[in-house]
Amino acid sequence: MVDVIIPAYNAQHFIEKTIDSVLRQTYLPEKIIVVDDGSIDKTVEVVKNISETSKVPIILISQENKGPNAARNVGLENSDSEFIALLDADDIWKEEKLEKQLELFEKSEFENLGLVYCGYELVDENGSNVKKKNIFPQLRGKVFYPLLKANLISGSCSSVLIKKRC
Repeated sequence: MVDVIIPAYNAQHFIEKTIDSVLRQTYLPEKIIVVDDGSIDKTVEVVKNISETSKVPIILISQENKGPNAARNVGLENSDSEFIALLDADDIWKEEKLEKQLELFEKSEFENLGLVYCGYELVDENGSNVKKKNIFPQLRGKVFYPLLKANLISGSCSSVLIKKRC
């Protein structure tokens, strides 16, 4: 079971493509939790329209602007699935992202595996690559302490699938 958490702030121009990339996954999540972080554009309206016909339940939560990490935490508080996938409101996933990451959890040699992430491409608002090649995270294996020490996720938050208990 996977819940997708999308923090959104003034994302009316991107959020539809972002949610569509979730709905096109070969492994569909249990629900999509969109946390509107005080948008002053039509983000909430766009999400409500998408939710009316979505094959996956979309939970929309509105809060005053507190930043993306606070919005992610609100999403976590409203999730009840075993896995959490983070997705920024202006990012798009490839169709097999969740399926391949869940497969890594199932086949991992690490008994305590809690987080997987993947490479990503940087593109502009027109979908054109900003860099010629994919960017792949540099950390592998037992990365808890290096991540904790640096206070970061190596790569993009949108590439993360994590066990909620972690």
